[in-house]
Amino acid sequence: MENRFKDFWERPEVDWHEKIPHHYHVSQVGMDHSNKDASEHYGPCLRQSFYRILDPIPEAPSSRGNLFMGNVLHEIMQTEEKKKNPSSIMEFPLYLEFERNGQKISISGSVDIVDFERNSFPQLVNVIDIKTASSYTLPRTESEKNPTYFAQAGIYAYILQNFYFNNALIKVNKVGIRYIDKHNAGVYTIDIPYDNTATKKIFDSFINRCFQLDAFIGTNDLPQAEPMKWCKYCTYRARCTADVILEEGVPSFSMKMLEDMYKKFTGKNAIWRGNYTKAYKDYIKAFKIDE
Repeated sequence: MENRFKDFWERPEVDWHEKIPHHYHVSQVGMDHSNKDASEHYGPCLRQSFYRILDPIPEAPSSRGNLFMGNVLHEIMQTEEKKKNPSSIMEFPLYLEFERNGQKISISGSVDIVDFERNSFPQLVNVIDIKTASSYTLPRTESEKNPTYFAQAGIYAYILQNFYFNNALIKVNKVGIRYIDKHNAGVYTIDIPYDNTATKKIFDSFINRCFQLDAFIGTNDLPQAEPMKWCKYCTYRARCTADVILEEGVPSFSMKMLEDMYKKFTGKNAIWRGNYTKAYKDYIKAFKIDE
């Protein structure tokens, strides 16, 4: 059955890759890293976002290839979801504007799948985000779920519930991630019940970070780094490393903590034949080390 509200939901999408001044995509600004375990993934730090906007480094061919493959797998997954539930909406664009003390910003995002549950009133909706992963990094249980991915999907759900939906008629029921194992072509799903009160805290934190980033960009002041395990793969690591070593307030780590983190994340040992491996030495360059 065709969705009667399809035309109502369809809105022009904003291309955040155009680097529109004072405009930020939900995936462009990660979660608050304060008091977080650096072995977990919390999305881009504000410094990385700052570099990407003001002084970007061109993506490597391998990164562009991964992005292309991810988009292809997204489209395949969305096509299959549409077959299962024709009422669902794909790539639903979101856009909001905010002002605080004269500072104006706008945010946008695109929900991969807005899934309308059948035979429900109020109408129950599931917000689904699609992510690709390798066989090694793929989470298969809720305890392994990536907090950043659920924060992004949760922000989408919060915007829909509080800025788009009539709460008397439509309610967000679940937030889900469809993980695609790009190595083995497997699909794994992790769903969690939507909690509007808990998600408001994530949303408010995200908006605060958008205003912070916008202020840093306006004054051209470099944000403080937020070291985490993904620093190893950051395009801007060489620029950032020296500053991280010298900065005050950046957490430091013992070699034992870093060895354990490296083992957990890569599955490899930091030491081979009595010496630290080159890969491990490269990995720890992003972190301040206890003396």
